Amino acid sequence: MSGGAFKYREMYIEEIAECIRNIYVKQKDKKWVAWARNEDTYFTPHTKEVLTVYKKAYKTLRVAHIYAMAVDYLEAGDYSDEDFLSKVNTQLENLDKELKSGLENIDESEISHDGYELPRIYWEKAD
Repeated sequence: MSGGAFKYREMYIEEIAECIRNIYVKQKDKKWVAWARNEDTYFTPHTKEVLTVYKKAYKTLRVAHIYAMAVDYLEAGDYSDEDFLSKVNTQLENLDKELKSGLENIDESEISHDGYELPRIYWEKAD
């Protein structure tokens, strides 16, 4: 990895997007919601309207991350203008393809919650 013009802070955008996706995916899983209700008496599932906004938030943050990272690489001297434009377009196209498959189907690496104050319930999986 190169870049560094922004001291790699654009990675925080991606981490927040992944936390939002994690919440969205778990809230859409009926088995997990039933389990969460049983585990935490204060847990309340989000409405469909809220989950729609979460989906938009995820996409917006992913787009912001794509732009921030590409600008970082350009300003650090790792991309030419042509590379910058090509990478941005390719990454935006790939994001659109991912989103068409649904947030639930995006390959999931282990999501770090370090530094985030999400309720503990989101760290756990239903059996």
